[in-house]
Amino acid sequence: MSNTASTPFCFACLAISLLFFCAVQCLTIATAGASDPPRPDPIVAAVPKALPPLYSRTMNGVAAGLAVDVFNDIAGRANLTVVYRVLDSWDDVREALESGTADVVPLMEITNQTAPFARFTRPLEQYDVVMVRRVENTELTGLSDLSGRVVGVVRTALAVPVLAGRPKLFTRPYTDEKRGLDALLQGGIDVLVIPEPAFLKLARAVRVQDQVRSFGPPLATVERAIAVRKTDPALLARLDAVVGDYVGSADHVALQEKWGDDGRGKPPLFMVAWIAVLIISALVVTIAIWKARHGPSAHPIFFSETDGRALGVRLRRLGLVLTAILVLSIAAIAGSTLTLLYGVAFEKQRERLVEMVRSQARLMQAMATFDERHATYPGGSTAATLQQIRAGLSSYPGIGEFTLARRVEDSIVFIVRQRAWDRYQPSPIPLDSDLAEPMRQALLGQSGTLIGKDYRGVTVLAAFAPVPILNLGVVAKVDIHEIRAPFIEAGLTTAAIGVLVIVLGTTGFVTVGDPLVRQLVERERWFAAIIQHAGVGIALIDVATGRIVNANDRYAAILKRAPDTPGQQPFMDTLDAFEAPSMTRDLGRMVTGEITRFTTEGRLQSRDQAVAWVKLTASATWKTGERPARLVLVVDDITERKQAEETVNKFFDQPMNLHLIAGMDGIIHRVNAGWERTLGYPPDQLVGRAFMDMVHPDDVDASRAEMDRLRRGDITYGFENRYRHRSGEYRWLVWSAIAATNEDRLFAVASDITDRKISEDSLRKSEETFEWFLDVIDDVVWLGSENHLEFISNSCERIFGYPKETFLHDPTIWVRAIHPDDRAAVQADLGGTRTPGTLHQQYRILRADGSVRWLDDRRSFELDADGQITRMGGVTTDITKRKALETDLAEKTKTLEESNNDLQQFAHIASHDLREPLRMVASFMQLLERNYAESLDDRAREYIGFAVNGAKRMDALITDLLSFSRVQSHGRAMTAVDSDALLKEALENLAPRITEAAATIDHTSLPRVLADGPQLIQVFQNLVGNALKYRAPDRPVTIRIGATQSDQIATFTVRDTGIGIDPQYHDQIFRIFQRLHGREAYGGGTGVGLAVCKRIVDRHGGRIWVDSAPGQGSTFAFTLPLAP
Repeated sequence: MSNTASTPFCFACLAISLLFFCAVQCLTIATAGASDPPRPDPIVAAVPKALPPLYSRTMNGVAAGLAVDVFNDIAGRANLTVVYRVLDSWDDVREALESGTADVVPLMEITNQTAPFARFTRPLEQYDVVMVRRVENTELTGLSDLSGRVVGVVRTALAVPVLAGRPKLFTRPYTDEKRGLDALLQGGIDVLVIPEPAFLKLARAVRVQDQVRSFGPPLATVERAIAVRKTDPALLARLDAVVGDYVGSADHVALQEKWGDDGRGKPPLFMVAWIAVLIISALVVTIAIWKARHGPSAHPIFFSETDGRALGVRLRRLGLVLTAILVLSIAAIAGSTLTLLYGVAFEKQRERLVEMVRSQARLMQAMATFDERHATYPGGSTAATLQQIRAGLSSYPGIGEFTLARRVEDSIVFIVRQRAWDRYQPSPIPLDSDLAEPMRQALLGQSGTLIGKDYRGVTVLAAFAPVPILNLGVVAKVDIHEIRAPFIEAGLTTAAIGVLVIVLGTTGFVTVGDPLVRQLVERERWFAAIIQHAGVGIALIDVATGRIVNANDRYAAILKRAPDTPGQQPFMDTLDAFEAPSMTRDLGRMVTGEITRFTTEGRLQSRDQAVAWVKLTASATWKTGERPARLVLVVDDITERKQAEETVNKFFDQPMNLHLIAGMDGIIHRVNAGWERTLGYPPDQLVGRAFMDMVHPDDVDASRAEMDRLRRGDITYGFENRYRHRSGEYRWLVWSAIAATNEDRLFAVASDITDRKISEDSLRKSEETFEWFLDVIDDVVWLGSENHLEFISNSCERIFGYPKETFLHDPTIWVRAIHPDDRAAVQADLGGTRTPGTLHQQYRILRADGSVRWLDDRRSFELDADGQITRMGGVTTDITKRKALETDLAEKTKTLEESNNDLQQFAHIASHDLREPLRMVASFMQLLERNYAESLDDRAREYIGFAVNGAKRMDALITDLLSFSRVQSHGRAMTAVDSDALLKEALENLAPRITEAAATIDHTSLPRVLADGPQLIQVFQNLVGNALKYRAPDRPVTIRIGATQSDQIATFTVRDTGIGIDPQYHDQIFRIFQRLHGREAYGGGTGVGLAVCKRIVDRHGGRIWVDSAPGQGSTFAFTLPLAP
């Protein structure tokens, strides 16, 4: 069978399939199930308006979707009634749950972000989030390979924390799986992170399973569950108890099967019809293609220069085929359009009926309630209500019918029936009859819509609802044929007009096309001659077969191929040695209609191993919405040009320097990679910019002047200016440039000299700083050798009395200025220096005015191989004042040592010689009082008591004074001690006094410190003893001891509840012999205790202070170093 013969067969098959489709579409209708009955304890569920298949909404705004149906089942099992709030976005849903305006979200991902405001039931479903790559990217095997890659993330936040810590990784979010997959296939991203079910479904849908692969372990496992407001644990427990039994149940599985993969429930009948039509069409097209390839070749069209009748016959025959194709196309389009419009009208009609039934049922309910309370109509309130209903429905508008009935025993009795064109009362119908199905459902307490027979036995679309208070059922219905009638009429009219227009148009095309075809043939001959003699290779490719239809001789010569018969050689075979990475991809994009033209260059290696460079240009032309049938390939040999460019580019692209080609107007034409390395600008961002825009403002005038010199024909060497780096800083460049004025081109090379400029500036500043430093210091700085001075600072005149020029002219004046008594020793030390290093000397000089000065001289040497000094320098300091201070200090130290010896001798005398007479006086006075008590009167005994007390006080003063003096002289070395143990020992020493005062003492854990143990015991004992002594008589004694640590310092505190101290005496109390109370008050005392504490703390390098006020107790604090 020839191609011509197979064409009618194909169109016959296509016509049969389209007629089958139209027939099925006209019979397809949508149905709706009954809604769930109301449930008590209503809860508010927030859902997004569009996230199929989980969430969606109907045309009247009612929530729908798999998640909604599943939650309705669960809520029904939990005896809950649900009210849905359909919100615009997920953010609104989360806000509603967080703010408390919603109680639950039927299905939500379990994430850390929702934890603050939601709690979840057991998971209803879970899936993995996987990484997907293109098949060719085999180097991607796991998460560790993503460094430097662009990663697209689709609709999941759980993978973001996993990717956030990866270095050099760029993420790009997508809200739609298809857009993410498109970006991956087109190379916009390297990896796509996507839920695994969505990936598998989408890959199957768009048929790219062989182009993409998932790799590596899953990034995350997503769990979804019912989210419950955090403040409602009772609701969470109620739902969670049901979820455990519901997951995996028959109802759950049935809902998942109902919604299927695309989220719209089971496919309706018209979808099945579409699939059948597509399968039949694909079969027809396959048969036609097979016939075209394997049947005998079609006869070519021959053109006669004198007779065009054969062409006319063939043209008319093709016109008839075109007419048949257009007729069938119009039929398919009209059928599809009318089917879609019919579906929309059907849904609108159903919604109208539902709204009518609901509103009428609510109205009747309200009327019955009112009449029951207030009506006095004869026959009762029910009769009054029915009378109002009949009156209200007497002028029922539009198509369709409205009926009202009640159940009487086992029959349906119609009470009201209103129709736009007639009115009569139907006879009662048995309840178990197959008639009046909508009314039977209403009387059984159900509400909703269905397609079934009414009381007449006619198939209708009906909406129904009960009126419980009246025990009635309400039905609004319309005959199916009433809905279909206008669409059938419109379809026939459209088809007739379309066929007429197509026949007339095709006839006119055939009539006008005959001379046009003849002109095209003639032009094609001229065009073929031009192509054959062109200097480039040209080939015409058939897209369907991939073979060369025609090619000139130059095409085969350039590609190093022998000429072949057109139509027999696949064109890709002629390009198998052509190395152009993007060629295959661009050809594929051109075939699919993405691009109309592309040009590429590549290497061509012939069979004799010769290498040539070829430029290939491909182009195609087609109408909008069609794919190209033919491609035109143009090849050109550019080997010589490429060799020249490679030679230039090797020099131009070396990145060590900055190479520039620009116009004489300053616009950049080309730069090398050195610009990015030095100034941070990628070359593609600089082309087209004016280089003057990057010059430092202070260098613009000089740069323009240099440009003027280049325009006059001069050559630039060593011109320096500053260019702005991409970061905003400026870099110093040095330029060499030449201008080709006849080509309006400027060629320049620059080097980065920023580091050199910085070094020069630093050196200049360093020299200025050094000179300033030498001018302000008092020391003499010098550099030279034994017999020559290279440099000496200005301070020489201030110290020696000789000007700087004198030393530079005659360096020996330094040696002559040395004091005669010190000169020999100084020269001996200098002459004995035979190793590199520093010599330190102190000696006297005689200034120019004869005065004597002491100098401290430090000099460094460089020696040669023979040990001779080749270079030396040093710093000389005037230490005359220091020497005088050292002499004075030595004299004062000697005096202090003598004073300390006297103090030690006094301490010994006070300890033994002074205390012995005091003890004798006290003993004899006490002996006198005992032996002569009967002979003494009261006054005498009083005098004796005064004497004894005075002696005791004197002994106590001497004892305390000795303790104060021995803090320094009898102290031990500082060691690491346990302050907790030392405090315990001090409290044991004070135990009788603590018991007597009924004091409460507590303390925190104290640190180890660097201290003299016995002295620290004395500090604790003195401070706690004072707290016991100066206690308030009206409140219990409480003493708290603690310590804090900071920066290797321990701060101890002793806090009491005593009488307190006026702030004006806070410094005075630490002085020796200072008391704030009378001699006998609070048990007496010498006023030495706190002074001893201060002296001990000072010896440890710490400090002591008090924070107190009268009547508020006191807090004594002191610091000690922590033990290492």
